[in-house]
Parts: sequence; structure tokens; C-alpha cells
Amino acid sequence: MKFRYNPFDGRLSDVLSSDLGKLYSVSEGWYVEYKSQAIPVKTLAKSLSAFANQYGGWLVLGVKEDPDSHTAKSFPGIVEEEVPHLIQRLREASKDVLNPEVYFETREFKGPVDEVQLISGRSIVVVRIPPGSETPYIHADGRVYRRVADSSDPKPETDRSIIDRLWARGEKARARLESFVTRSPLTAKSEENNSYLHLSIFSDPYEVRGDLFNGGFHEFSAIMRKNSIPINSIFTRSGGFIARQTGSIDPYYRNFTWEFDLRCHSFVTLPIHTYSQPYSQCLTEYQYGNDYNKLIERAQLTSARLLDLNIMLDGIAAIVERHRILAKHAGVNGPFYVKAHLENVWRTVPFLDMPFFTKHVDEYGVPVVQDKNILAPPGAGLESFIELSERDAVDRAEDTLDKELALRYVDAVIIAIRIFEALGVPALVLVKDEKAFLEMMLLGRKFMRAQQLRNAERDQ
Repeated sequence: MKFRYNPFDGRLSDVLSSDLGKLYSVSEGWYVEYKSQAIPVKTLAKSLSAFANQYGGWLVLGVKEDPDSHTAKSFPGIVEEEVPHLIQRLREASKDVLNPEVYFETREFKGPVDEVQLISGRSIVVVRIPPGSETPYIHADGRVYRRVADSSDPKPETDRSIIDRLWARGEKARARLESFVTRSPLTAKSEENNSYLHLSIFSDPYEVRGDLFNGGFHEFSAIMRKNSIPINSIFTRSGGFIARQTGSIDPYYRNFTWEFDLRCHSFVTLPIHTYSQPYSQCLTEYQYGNDYNKLIERAQLTSARLLDLNIMLDGIAAIVERHRILAKHAGVNGPFYVKAHLENVWRTVPFLDMPFFTKHVDEYGVPVVQDKNILAPPGAGLESFIELSERDAVDRAEDTLDKELALRYVDAVIIAIRIFEALGVPALVLVKDEKAFLEMMLLGRKFMRAQQLRNAERDQ
């Protein structure tokens, strides 16, 4: 997001230590605040929220202001060893004191810096706060803070009309995000019995950071073609690219489709393999397919559509992996925010070729989906999204599973479990122990083997 004012005339990551000298002529006010030393968490939260509620701004720590001109007077800095604790207090201020959290970036400039007489062992910390989209940002004291003219400290807002405008600004951003994740692409009448999984993946859901894919069509195409999901068609769109899989299916249909926005948003449609009766023709090639078919017959559900979910985990893993690679072209490594939208799944029956699932259904009955369209997890606010990070993946990979396998699948498992739960499969069935977890890893292979056997029988 573009700032109304930038004292450094560039990205924070591009600022040089010598650029700190520009602050000698920059006054405190709407966009800049100076603090000569570390300040308490709740005070930090006031500054963060005030900038986010207004036009965004810059909090510079370790700088003493001139009491007359309000410009930077000297740069005493902060003891280097205290900087990690200061960064942690900033995180606590955003996460624990404000609702919702405020996004910010930090940059430490270590001394010596001759241009501002910053000595060795001391640092200046520059905090960049973009204008917020989830306004108003409310402090734990119940107040909404804003910057006021040349005041050095944020002030609580008491004007009801201004607070109402902040709410309206936040509602507009939240509505835009909701419309993105709940979108149902147009389909033909002949596709009315098809079910779909739509995955929305963001690194910057409210576009406060200004992430931008710095590759072109050829870079996008190269990344898509390395995907384990075959891609037959790649082309441009307004503000991004589209990659599609058509194969032998009617190319007009909503087949596997990846819509990529240059702001590093992905909207991916993954058709769910759906079967109608008789199920025996599609289940017999699975290890536990015949057992599940008997359970369906016992429940007198032979007229329901069956959702074959066995390839879904592999599909999600491939999608997340590709999005991570695309995001790296914008200098983004995470976190990523994911929402799943299941479309046209009313009165369907899920199937996973797992002994634990079959045993569960034998005891508790066949699940029948009761909603046509489902968000997983429920809700469209950012707080309801699945959050993925590279750090999470590494930590989980160091348990007992093969590291390379875990790195590829751990994010997909987190997403798939929420989807399977939405379709009637409890998480405890999927991850009750390591054996169940490994069984889930094999579902994609089982799907491919079943497909090969069916194709071989058809070709005979």
C-alpha cells in the first residue's frame, strides 16, 4: 500500500544507515513519531494503532526530538542487546493489546553511523506502520487512538462521526475479503451436479504491505509447469495470470483452474471427484471400497452423490507448494492465510480409503453433508483463516516423520483436516496416531492406483 508520506523515499528494506540523516529535517506529526528510548508495551500499542487508524506512519526509536522544531535533534540510540526485547514488545503490543492486530515492519540500524553520530553498540529501530484496513484498531483500554497534527503522542478519538468512518473503512475491507473467499465462479448448466473445492491463499489479505509478484508471464508459466498437477493452458488476465488443466475434459468446463493475482493472491478451483450410483464401480478398486459400499447400502444412501476425497491432500500439497514459490518472487516467505470454500456439496457422502474412517462410519453411521456451500474453517474474517508459516513446517518436521515428506505435506494436512471435518470426517479419525497420519499420506497413491485399474479395465 502506498504511503502518503515517506521520509526515506523508498522501501524500508532499501534504506541505508546514512539515510537516517534525513530525519534532521523531518518533524513529528501526522506521519512520524520519535522516541529516545524503549517505551512500555501499552504505550507502543497506542502509537501503532494511531498510525494504523490514520494514514500510516513511522515510529523511530532511539531518536531525541528538538522541543521547538519537533525534528530529530540527536540519535542516542538504544543499546543493541535490548533491541530483540524491544521487537518482542512491539509484537506483544500488536497481538495482546490491540484488537485487531496491527501489521508493522521493523528495521534495525546499528552504530556506528557517522551521519547521525550514532556510536557503536547502539541502534536506531525504525518501525513502518501502513494504514490499516481492519479499522478501527481498539486499544485494551477501550479507546481508539489517532495521530493529531504535530502532537508527539497519539490522542484518544472522541468524535463519533470519525469513529463511524473508521468502522465503515474496516467494513469495506472485510467485505472485499469475504467476497473473494466466497466467490462461486460461473459454470454451465451441464456442470450443476459437480462439486468443487476453492482455495484462497493470501500473504497480505488486506493489502497493507504492498506485496507484488516481480516475475512476468514466463516466470509464472515455468513455476506452473513444474506443478505435479498437469497444466494445459496458461494465459494472462487483468492484473495477473490463469493456469488451467483441461486434458480430455470439455475445455469450457470449470476444471482445475488457478487464478493468480499479481498482489500474490491465489484463487484455485479443484474439482472434487464425484460419483453416482452404482458406487461399486468406483469403489471396488480401493482397499476398503467394498466395505464402505456395504455401509452405504446398509444406510440406504445409494442415491446420494459420493465425494472421492482421496486425491485432495496431494492436490492441496501441490497448490500450497506452488504458491510459496510464487510468493518468493515478491520477497514473501510467509505467513500465508488460507480459506477453503466447498461448493455444491449438499447431500453428498465423503469417502476416504482408510481403515480408521471405515471403522468410524461402521460405528457412527455414514455422514451426509447438510449444506450446499461451506467455508472451512467457518467464517470469512481474517481471524478465521488457517495460518501457515515456514517456521511451523520446520518444527513439525523434526518430530518422527521423514523431514522431506513432512515439509511437503504438513501445511496440506492442516488444511485438509478442516475440509474433511466440514464434510463429516472428525479430525480424531485422521490424526489419532502416527499410523493414521501415515495412512493419510498414502491416500493420493491409492487414488492413482484405483484410476489406473479402472482405466485398464475400460481399455480391455
